[in-house]
Formats: sequence, C-alpha cells, structure tokens
Amino acid sequence: MTDLMPPPLPVSETAPKRSPKLWWIILLCLLGVVLLAGGTFGIYRLVSTRMPVAQDDHALVQKTLDKFMQAMVKRDIDSAYAMLSSDGQKQASRAKLQQMAQGANSAIFENYQSTEIVQLSVSQSFDSTQGQNQHTEQASVAGYFHYSDGVKRRFTAALLKEGSVWKLDAFSVDGRPIQEQQLQGPIS
Repeated sequence: MTDLMPPPLPVSETAPKRSPKLWWIILLCLLGVVLLAGGTFGIYRLVSTRMPVAQDDHALVQKTLDKFMQAMVKRDIDSAYAMLSSDGQKQASRAKLQQMAQGANSAIFENYQSTEIVQLSVSQSFDSTQGQNQHTEQASVAGYFHYSDGVKRRFTAALLKEGSVWKLDAFSVDGRPIQEQQLQGPIS
C-alpha cells in the first residue's frame, strides 16, 4: 500500500520575525517619553530659578527700602505709594499708608536712620497667565532698620522687579526695639 499521507511539514524552532516598522515605533515612543521628561524638568528649572544675588540688586533693594522708609518718615504718602509694586498698591491704599504713618504703628518710622540687609535671596519665576509670557524677579529680604536713638528693629520684606525697578510688595517690622548699645554705668 502506498502511503497517501503527505510528508510532515518542518516545524520552525524560531519565533516569527517582527516587522522593523514595529521596532522603529517603539524606539520613537521611548525617545518621545525621554524628551518630554527632560523638557518638563527644563521648564521647571526655568520657572523657578534661584539666582545669585548681584551687588547691583543688593544695592537697589536696599535703596528701595530706604526710600520707602524716608518717605514714610516725611509722611510723603504719594512717594511711599509709588515705591509699592502694582500688587502692593492693590493691598495698601494711600489711606492705609497715611494711617500707618500717623497711627499706632508710626513708631516704626520715627527716628529712622538706615537699612541693613542681613539676608537677600532673588528668584525668578515665569508667568504665562493672561496670554502674556513674563519673567518676574522676586526678592526676599530680612534685616534691620536702624534708628537715630540707638535702636534697631527686625524686618522682612518681599520685593518685585517691575521693569528694571525694585518695588516693595510686602513688609513686616517687628515692633519690639532692640538696643544696639548696652549702656553701662561707671566702673566702681
């Protein structure tokens, strides 16, 4: 009898080859993920960058604080108001500044002599609200206000750079005076 069955087909031991197109798609997807992650990190660094404080910034911030304090000493409310950032002007009206210069807090301004900055950090932020992309420099300051009667008071302040001018955004002064010199009696 003749065998009517066809001979068996050979069995392949290797997996079927994948299309090179599939490898390119996988590679491009991985590359896209890496680029997206790197771009996100780069944008984050750009948006929130701490910058070294330039001597110019230190001097300009100190000058802004000093001019504001001098204006408040003279009760020149319009000049003091002009030293505030646009956000600061929304928070403090001229009437509020007038109240500060004459009210219970007026001791903060009486006998003011100079500003000493102990700590200053400048950072840059990126704002893309309202369809405008803007870089904003912000300064955080801590230090002392010195007074002609030998007293100093701690202060903290936040300033914004509007154009090329530092403007006062917010400040706080510790009302408790610190004596700069301890008066000692005669040695007996």
